[in-house]
Amino acid sequence: MKLCQYEVGGSGVRLGVALAGETCIGDLALGYLEHLAHAGRAPDAPGAIPATMEELLALGEPGRAAAQAAADVLAAREAAGTLSEPLAWPLAQVRLYAPVRRPPKFFALAINHRAMMARVRRAPDSTAAHYFIKLHTTIVGPNDPIEIPPIGQVGSEVELVAVIGKGGKNIPRDSALEHVYGYMLHNDVTAHEMRRTREWVVVNPGTDREERLSYPGRYKNIDRTAPLGPWLVTRDEIPDPQTILLQTWLNGSLCMEGSTADHVFPIAELVSYISQAHRLEPGDLISSGTVPAAAPWTFATIDYLKHGGVAETAGTGLGRQRNPILAIPG
Repeated sequence: MKLCQYEVGGSGVRLGVALAGETCIGDLALGYLEHLAHAGRAPDAPGAIPATMEELLALGEPGRAAAQAAADVLAAREAAGTLSEPLAWPLAQVRLYAPVRRPPKFFALAINHRAMMARVRRAPDSTAAHYFIKLHTTIVGPNDPIEIPPIGQVGSEVELVAVIGKGGKNIPRDSALEHVYGYMLHNDVTAHEMRRTREWVVVNPGTDREERLSYPGRYKNIDRTAPLGPWLVTRDEIPDPQTILLQTWLNGSLCMEGSTADHVFPIAELVSYISQAHRLEPGDLISSGTVPAAAPWTFATIDYLKHGGVAETAGTGLGRQRNPILAIPG
């Protein structure tokens, strides 16, 4: 299933599923009511579709089964040529929101691509992934504007996100993917100039113990700069997350490209490692790190404020995001 959160005509945010080659959105709640009617069950039978994706994820397997039953009804309607409003809406008539808007926790990898890791000097005892925390206020939908204040050069970082469906602590790597509900796209928009020029300090300057420390709390967490979506693609549709081609365009020019096959730390390892320090919950997000710039672009020349226009991201089987770049006052 390719699940989403959508709104049509100011009716409020609802749960949907992509149909007809991703050209229309089926309503999961209405589809489930039709499923109950076919089964001779009361409309208020246990297992109804909730209002938000976070609530659906919290229901676990019963929630997933209810969503699948609704999606099956809608797909049967589509095949029979009887799919119509309000059971489904043309994609052009709906507003898509981020599939998960308020994750309990949002983890993001610092560096996780072999080509990029080759240029990094790590601590002698460091063999595991480095990650940071993002705030839910950064999240916007797959077609919403990316809002950038006057903070210098800001660029894209396209990433694959694993959405946790089953929580746990100290999860073994061999069973880690069983805890993943599905996957989605993330453009981890980053204030590179801020990172280079402002967001660091030097401890013990001028001594043999001099250290430069940098923290991503600000340059990775500007409000409304993290597009997610368009779909939360369930795990059964992506059995191997290490086969995803990720791409980014700026005003139609390919500026980033790479594969999750080149992850240093695959999704299963990330889920296991992060769960050693933090109990994972349904709805948690793990963004697995970006890919290299595509020549002639570099990370330094992908400059949203300078070029403006539209940023697009795509991933194999994950859909495509198209976000206008909006400069806002500081």
